Order: sequence, then C-alpha cells, then structure tokens
Amino acid sequence: MTLLLVSAFPPTLGQSTKTFDWSQPWGDSHRTNYSPQYLITSSNIYNLILNWYYPLPLNTFAPFIVLAPGGAPLPVNQGAGTPVLVVNGIVYFATNDYTVYAINSKTGNILWKFVPINHVMRGGHIHTITYNNGMIWVPNEFDGYGQFLALDALTGDVKVNITGIGNNIPGQRYPGQDLRSVYTAEWAPVFYKNIAVIQVATVDYNVRGFIAAYDANTGKLVWRWYIIPPAPNCDPQWDFKTVVELGNGTTVNYPAAPGNVTPFVGDWGTRCDLNGAAGPWAMFAVDSDTGTVFAKTTGPYPTWNATFRPGPNLYANSIVALNAQTGQMKWFYQTTTHDLSGEQDCQWSSTLITVGGRKLIVTPCRSYFYALDAATGKLVWSYDPITNQATGTNPNKYPYVGLNMGDSMNMTQKWMGYPEKTAYWKGGLNENAPAFDGKNVYYWGNQNLWCSPIIQVTNLPAPPVFAIGGAGACPKPAKVGINSTLVALDAATGNIVWSKHYTGTGYRGGLTATAGMVLAGAGDGNIYAFDANNGNIIWQKFMGIGLYYAPTIGTDADGNMKLFLPTGGGFFWGNPPGGVFQFGLPAASQAVTTTSVATSVTTQRATIVSTQTVAGPSTGIDPGTFYGAIGVAVIFVIATGVLAIRRRKPAS
Repeated sequence: MTLLLVSAFPPTLGQSTKTFDWSQPWGDSHRTNYSPQYLITSSNIYNLILNWYYPLPLNTFAPFIVLAPGGAPLPVNQGAGTPVLVVNGIVYFATNDYTVYAINSKTGNILWKFVPINHVMRGGHIHTITYNNGMIWVPNEFDGYGQFLALDALTGDVKVNITGIGNNIPGQRYPGQDLRSVYTAEWAPVFYKNIAVIQVATVDYNVRGFIAAYDANTGKLVWRWYIIPPAPNCDPQWDFKTVVELGNGTTVNYPAAPGNVTPFVGDWGTRCDLNGAAGPWAMFAVDSDTGTVFAKTTGPYPTWNATFRPGPNLYANSIVALNAQTGQMKWFYQTTTHDLSGEQDCQWSSTLITVGGRKLIVTPCRSYFYALDAATGKLVWSYDPITNQATGTNPNKYPYVGLNMGDSMNMTQKWMGYPEKTAYWKGGLNENAPAFDGKNVYYWGNQNLWCSPIIQVTNLPAPPVFAIGGAGACPKPAKVGINSTLVALDAATGNIVWSKHYTGTGYRGGLTATAGMVLAGAGDGNIYAFDANNGNIIWQKFMGIGLYYAPTIGTDADGNMKLFLPTGGGFFWGNPPGGVFQFGLPAASQAVTTTSVATSVTTQRATIVSTQTVAGPSTGIDPGTFYGAIGVAVIFVIATGVLAIRRRKPAS
C-alpha cells in the first residue's frame, strides 16, 4: 500500500472537541441517519454556500475489471463510493478504487491518502467505511478473498489487517478451484466492544454465504455463522439448528432460532453444488445494550430457477439477530420464502429505533419495508413501496416471487409461474437506508419492473461460478420508467404521515434527518431539503450529476456546521471522477483563495469559492459558472434521474 502524508494537522484538528460528528455510515451504530444539530434549519438552509470542492483524480489503475473467469470486462467505477464521515474536524471517504482520503473539513486540503496495492478487483466499488476507536476501517478486495484494514485516523498507517476472509471456507461449492474475486468486500465492519462483525458478499456467485466476527485488536477470527449448508451434499436438517464455527476450528450446532417460517426437512435439496449464495450485503445495526447485531441476507443461487432448492431456503432473504460475542442466531424473519427470482434480497441497511420504550428494527428488503420487534423478530408493521400502502401486520403477498408468503408458499414451484414466455413482476430496487428523527421513519423507495425469460427445465447442469438468469431483459413494450416515492411513516404504527411520488426519478443511498428536515441526494441531480412535517421542498440545489448519497453533517475544527456531499461514478452518468463538496452558512464575506497541495503522485487542489449571502431560497447553482469554477470537465444533466441499478451489476 502507499501512504501519502500531505500536510500537517492544525492544532485542534483530530482532537476530541464538543462537535457534531458523523462518525459511522448512516450516522451512528443504530443507522438512524439523524443529526441532532440545530444550526442549519429550514429558516436558513437556502443561505448555504459552497465553501470548497475537492476534485478526485481519474481512476487509471485499470480500465476494466472482470466479474469472474470467462466473464465480460466492465469499466471500473470512478468517483467517491462512500458517504462522507466527519470526525473531530476531519473528513474521511473512499473512492471506488478503494483509496481512502482524509481531508481538513474546514479548508478542503488533503491530510493523508491511503492507496492499497495488489488489486484483485471484482465489483469495482465500495459502499461504506467507518470510524472506531481512533481508526478508519476500510473493506477492500485486494487479496481476492475479502480484506479489512484499520487505518490510524490521524496518519493513515495500517494498524489491523484482516485478510483471507473468504478463503478455505468448509463446504465450499468449488473445492480446489481458485475462488479469488468471488467474495466481495464492500461494507464496513460493525462493532460490539472489541469484536468487529464483518461480511463479504456472495452476490450471484455460487459460494457459501456467511457472516464472521474478528477480534478488532488482533484480527483473529472469533466466530463464523453460516447462512447456508455445506456442499456437495446438502444437510437435510439444516433448518433445525444454527451452525457456528469458532475461531479455534471447532463447530457448534446451536438449537434452531425462532422465526416466522417453519423448519423444512431437505430445505436446500440434495445438490448443494448447484445452489448457494445468500450472503450478506448491508450495513448492520448494533444494540450495545444487548450485544445484538441485526444483519440481513440476500437471495439464493441460482436466480430465476429453484429446481434444486425445494424448501424455503433458510436463511436467505432474511433479517436476523445474532449474538455479537458467540454468533448464535437469536431470531430470524424471512421476507421472501422460496425466492423464485433469487433477487428479493434484504440489503443496504438495518436501523434500530426506540418508540415508546420498545426497540424496533426498521429495514427495507428489495421490494418491501418492515418494522420488527428487536427482541423477538415479530412483525410490528410493514409498508409496501410498490403500492404506497401501509400494510400493518398483514403485508401484501406476491406468490409468483414468494414475497411475504411464509409457509403458504408453494415449495414445489421451480420458476416464475406466468403463462407468458417472459416473467414480469413489478418490484423495487430499494437500495436505500431510512432515517429516523425520534418520531417518524423516512424512506425513499423505488418501483420498477422485474422480468426474465422463464426457465422451464427440470434439470440443470452444474452452473458456472457466475450466473444471472436474465433479469432486466424486458421486451421493449414492457419496459417502464422507474418511479419512486418518498414517505414518512409513523414509527409507532407504520401509518403513512405523508408521501410524495416522483415519476421518472429513481433514488439510491439514504436520507438524512435533522432539524425538522429530510435531506436527500436524488438521481435527478439535485440535493433536496424537505419539510419533515409535510414533505414539501424547502430547498434544492442542482449538482449536474445524478447523486448516490444524501449529504452528511458535521462540524469543522472551528465548530461551524457543514454539509458534505460526495459525487462521481455511475455508468448512467458517464462515470465521471467527481469529488466532495462542502457547504456551510456564509460569513459576512469570504476571500477567494486557491490552495494547491503537491503529492508524489498527483496535485490535489481544494478550491474555496467566493459567494455572497443568499437573500432568499435558492433554486440551484448555474452549472456553467459553477462547474467552470471548480474545474469539472464533464457535466451531465440528468433528464430523468433513472437509477436502473441492480446490485448484481458493478455500479456503485
């Protein structure tokens, strides 16, 4: 790896002060996406000005990546890939080539940059980094099996290096084969005491899904919880136990955890070399009071054909509660039973909230939104983003997919049962993290049309390492534009407080709740501030490119409140390198200065922009003037803001 220490720290930078930090993805360990700040409000947010912009260099490490042996080459994602962290006056973020930046939050000048080497890239993108105990924890893929680094937050030096996470997994589908690049590390660890709970995603590769915990100080394995049974011969009693491998190599078979689906003898069939996956792919929430990690799992392999997985396929498509110290599962809630599409993942984020003294997990899965009792896993309320309905404890059922079907699902069904030659189902991407302000849960969900050729076969050959059944290949007349809905849900009841529908505009990432507002970065290229009471737009600013994340909030070294927004990347927007913006309330006047910081690799430039106080609500930045000032070479005006992005494709 390469460490570039570019400038000295100001005296107060990096020291603990009375500030508002945004130290973890989605704000905190409960993933509430909430800031208690009170300085930027609905009465002055339209006065925000751009103080500095940090442009990112073009990622020239490799022009293409390959998904798997024999796969097609795809462009590497550019730009910032993670929400911005703000800790003690320092901004941290990572780009989609896994380079980590530390920036002075006040000036925009670079402090240090960490560049990994020995790249073994599969997905070409990253989703989160996190701060814990003076270190920045970063997932990467450069040993090929999933790797996590802990960097000193002040210097960027490597303090902990956890490697080989997906290597030598017992019961693997392809024993003896080179499985580098089939597990992908994209999400930061979560922490309980000295334990780091990590994940590497299986995506659509036929490998064994698991979640693991490591000692955060030594990097030693503590436990590994297996989501699916070992290959090649499936364990017919898999649903009746919880299998955990300990760091000393011994295996513990705990009793089956309570859940909403009845255990099924022979759940995964008899050929576990032909099915698998169901790995994690989300930012978990942690309850430090009970030592519980709330995790989520994705769909089973293969997609669009359940010939060799005849049962509910526990514990795929599930929200699960794990004991952070032992790995034992406390409960599970499977949202899609016997997932015929293999696409109804539970992903992106789980959020722990407290309402009336009761703890709930509120969380999206691919096409639905749930609130579960955090102690028991029982459904408290639900919301259907497709129909924009609050559905309480009786969520809408979608039998052709298995969504919300539970034990009533027809386990003998092997493919999508539509009579047409192509299977259609209206669903949602919903790769979005909710926000919670103590009263309402805010969520922006997508609606789109899933479709795939029906695979009506009774026998499958051994599948390749990577396989997708053709989802998204809709005939032209069936294609529909992506629509989305921003909704406020009463946290206690799940009833809709208000909702706003957006035709032709998609959304991906998360929301930020603060000071009676909901902040968003949308696919149409705008930052929005909505009134949390009614959903009306208070303020918006056009950024010239579709956005992946909402702005995060934190104070600089002087205690001034700022908004930070990462941009760049995305095949649908030309994949520009982008950068990071810092907005704040204006001082009486600001001088125009430009500061250049030289490194051994490139020249990093932070530009401070002179802007006068805005007298009234601003409708945006003039793209020609704005982007000319900050030196952005390519401007993409997003007409529709469509986010036709699936997790299966390497778009961040």
